[in-house]
Amino acid sequence: MPPEADLIRAAQAGSHEAFRALVERHHLRVLRTARILLGNPSMAEDVAQEAWVNAWRALASFDQRRPFRPWMLQIVTNCCRMELRRRVSETALDRVEAALPAEEDDILAGVIQREEFAALDAIITSLPATQRQLVELRYRKPSR
Repeated sequence: MPPEADLIRAAQAGSHEAFRALVERHHLRVLRTARILLGNPSMAEDVAQEAWVNAWRALASFDQRRPFRPWMLQIVTNCCRMELRRRVSETALDRVEAALPAEEDDILAGVIQREEFAALDAIITSLPATQRQLVELRYRKPSR
């Protein structure tokens, strides 16, 4: 197999074969990193795939004087962070939706569809005081 620097140069020039060789060389470590960070093997496979797509897109900006593996592992780490943020956001919204009275469901569904989290604050603010306090106590962190 050619030296990694040659593969990187060729991949930066647009060679799919060279990039495939980089993937083959580093895929197990990328996948292992995603599994460790996510704790879910099937989710880790999806995120590893996403990381490789991101790496291909960003390859032109890769500095060849630096090692490839840490750069690639940073990409997969960032992808894992984004996936975890998406999961936490979805879970938090599901919990808030369950805590709201039925008449607020239609409003919240629209908010989620448009991903306007600012509107969620408006909904919570419009709740009767007791319900608003329950939602705030359950889902908001106290400010210090």
